[in-house]
Amino acid sequence: MGDTDALEENKNIHADVCFIPIGGHFTMDYIEASKYINEIKPHKVIPTHYGSIIGSMDLGEKFKKEIDKDIEVEIYIKEEEK
Repeated sequence: MGDTDALEENKNIHADVCFIPIGGHFTMDYIEASKYINEIKPHKVIPTHYGSIIGSMDLGEKFKKEIDKDIEVEIYIKEEEK
């Protein structure tokens, strides 16, 4: 998914793996995204669009706490080199 929201036409998506934006600016925030993921129930979800330009580094972990336990959450975030 790119910059999008949980639109009615997106609720019929079936996916094994879903990359979902959670940054909250031009995208869903982590609460909206978690509700959407819990509704479409992919096997695995990977949150995107946070931790660098938009959204804090901890949004992935906040998102993960909201996800149903039967959905695997993988978090990949690279901290900037200083």
